Amino acid sequence: LRVHFGRGDAARVERLEIGSPVDLALLRRGERMAVSLTLGEAPKTAWTAEEIKDDDLGMTTREITIDDLLGLNLDPTTRGVVVAELEQAGSAQIAGLEPRDIIQAVDGQPTDDLAAFRTQIDRLREQRSAEILFFVQRQSETLFVLLKTSWPKPR
Repeated sequence: LRVHFGRGDAARVERLEIGSPVDLALLRRGERMAVSLTLGEAPKTAWTAEEIKDDDLGMTTREITIDDLLGLNLDPTTRGVVVAELEQAGSAQIAGLEPRDIIQAVDGQPTDDLAAFRTQIDRLREQRSAEILFFVQRQSETLFVLLKTSWPKPR
């Protein structure tokens, strides 16, 4: 589908609220068609995704983005958080996590999004758990990665 905006049309669409109705006129094989749409939220991109850097684990995780879904040929319903960066010789890298891994569960608890991931990690940090078990999707396979923690000494 190719969309051509007239002068000022793109700016008008950008000002509309999520959920606003939009009527479009399309040309298909030379025939004019009218289509009504409802604006949805723009998908997250690598530039707009929220991140969490965890120095204790030596990794940065972020939300799954449209870039991940398309680049890794993932189902649009894929849930989890993406390993964005790893600290050289940090706990996460030593455990075997890799950039672009998708963490889907932490110690058996689903991590559908960054908030759920943060809650699980904070709970384990508070409990000073000696290990964290990640359920990971790596390209077309799934695996478990066991990370040995080294939490800082309590103050």
